[in-house]
Amino acid sequence: MYLSIIRDAAAGALFAGLFSYSASLYSTNQNYLKLTAFLWGVPLLFFYILFIAFKSAGKEAAYDVSTHGLLGISVTLFAIIVTILIMNLENNTIIAINVFILTTAIAVYTYLGVYNISFPSIQINTTPLKNNK
Repeated sequence: MYLSIIRDAAAGALFAGLFSYSASLYSTNQNYLKLTAFLWGVPLLFFYILFIAFKSAGKEAAYDVSTHGLLGISVTLFAIIVTILIMNLENNTIIAINVFILTTAIAVYTYLGVYNISFPSIQINTTPLKNNK
């Protein structure tokens, strides 16, 4: 179990390191930062977390990862739209507003215990989700 956690943490650190490195190359070529933003926006990390959920706990866990990830993406989409709309403000103000959105979303999510909620599954067919590993 601990080896799996260490392996997953190392892969996560590798992702973070690659994002940081490509973002730092902005002064060399502005396209690196754009590519980094695109890769962050594409569900690259989602597929990795989904893989871990399937591997460790099956379809039900993968469904929970998907629904709660959708909640997080909704907050992210809101923050991006707000950021685009307030781009004429000072940089520090834009960052402060984004930090406020982030901390408010995390506080509401944890204070209300949204993480305890299992949303009803939307099923295409009549077969319920099975916990296939």
